[in-house]
Amino acid sequence: MNYLRQTLFFVVLYCSFFTAAAQTPVTGNTNVAEKEKPARLIRLAESHRINENYKAGISEAQQAAAIALKLKDFSTATKAYVILANIYAATKEFTQLKKVSDSAMLAAQQAHSPAVMAYGYYAQAYLYNNIDNAELTLKYSQMGLKELKKVPDHYLQAKIYYLLYALNTRWDNIPKVNLYARQATENALFTTDYNLLGNCYTALSVAADYNYGITKSTAQRDSILYYLKKVEEIYQQHPKEIAPRTYGIACINIAFYYLKNFSEGDKEAKANAIQYANTAQTVMKDAPNGEEIMASGLGILSEYALREKNFPMAEAYLMQAYSLMQSEEHPYYYTLVNVVRSLSQLYEQMENYPMALKFQKKIAEYNSKIFDQKQALNVQKLEIQYESEKKKQ
Repeated sequence: MNYLRQTLFFVVLYCSFFTAAAQTPVTGNTNVAEKEKPARLIRLAESHRINENYKAGISEAQQAAAIALKLKDFSTATKAYVILANIYAATKEFTQLKKVSDSAMLAAQQAHSPAVMAYGYYAQAYLYNNIDNAELTLKYSQMGLKELKKVPDHYLQAKIYYLLYALNTRWDNIPKVNLYARQATENALFTTDYNLLGNCYTALSVAADYNYGITKSTAQRDSILYYLKKVEEIYQQHPKEIAPRTYGIACINIAFYYLKNFSEGDKEAKANAIQYANTAQTVMKDAPNGEEIMASGLGILSEYALREKNFPMAEAYLMQAYSLMQSEEHPYYYTLVNVVRSLSQLYEQMENYPMALKFQKKIAEYNSKIFDQKQALNVQKLEIQYESEKKKQ
């Protein structure tokens, strides 16, 4: 298993895209301010989405879609629905995701434009990727790319290729992981969407890690770090145009790179790992929903404390991580399981068996919550699959 997708506390490689605000002119007698309002709302919605202020993002994207439809600006309406699809996927509201993805498709069909149809197909591919329907994800992705052969759009091509890259990581299909990560990055380089580009560089680092796992080539190992450093470079040059989460995950993966690939006696590697683990803490401190990334950084710091047999320090880091995760309204239970497992193992080493047992029980408790969440999400997914099949028939 690729370690960049399974860091110490299971940090998911998060892809957060900027959706370009539509600038389609609208004919008629409507005043200029009204014509420009949907595009302005889309920019605001995307800004709020990227910063995970989902409530504001939903409100603005819905307003943008409503006004655009009133003006018969179907291009802008389609892109507003794509933003809503991104938000509902992030919040796991799959029923709403299905509705807005279908709305994107309906709006795109009325635009009579290959470029806009590609957005509609992307919305469908995005939906089916999120409900684990690989067949339809591939189908709509390829349909989107076919439309883009008529009217090239590097931005949307990068998004679709990134979606195909992510799909193939599920299957550990290394040739296609490499192919689509590269194609996504090549297209993103032609855009000014720095967050998209940062995520594409992270994808290339994952591809390099796959390659290193097979070849054990020093060049491939170095490529992992090279691409993660490119994310850092973008963040330093465009700090307001790349999501803190995108850079925070890159920092965690850099720290983990040094932890796993260098000997315990390598002081320079240790210093680098600690530096990036701490940087992740700083970057995510005031960002929303950054607890699992901060917990991952604390986990790496605890690993170094353990190497030095500094049990009190390791305990302090892990307890801080545990407190962070518990403070979330909707905790990421995969991370919590890893935190309490590490605490149980630590207390066992310290021969504090009552505490070891306490946290061992917590593992079962949080695994049960993961199971319940999966069941609830699967119900949503099956309902959507059933409705889609009925419509197809």
